[in-house]
Amino acid sequence: MLSRLDYGNAVLVGLPAYLLRRLQSVLNAVAQLIYRMRSADHITDALACLHWLRVPERIDYKVDVLTHKVVFYTEVRRGIWDHSFLLPISPADGHYALVAPVV
Repeated sequence: MLSRLDYGNAVLVGLPAYLLRRLQSVLNAVAQLIYRMRSADHITDALACLHWLRVPERIDYKVDVLTHKVVFYTEVRRGIWDHSFLLPISPADGHYALVAPVV
């Protein structure tokens, strides 16, 4: 079920909230089936135990992973990656972000 949901994540970006709720209800039903839960039981703990994200976060995560693969694997292989695209978000935490080049 998850592979079917993850297969079209790029298409799911920008989906209306009512359709995301439908997809979330399917994901919740699968988690309830796995843990043999009643429909009145809370689903949050089951999703956490399965290490499943909620549908909107899942879509964002998969698109971010795809973006990462495109940027870091194809550009680095070609040798055209320019590290000037990486700028620190804040000097204290040491995290970096991609920024658009200044033309």
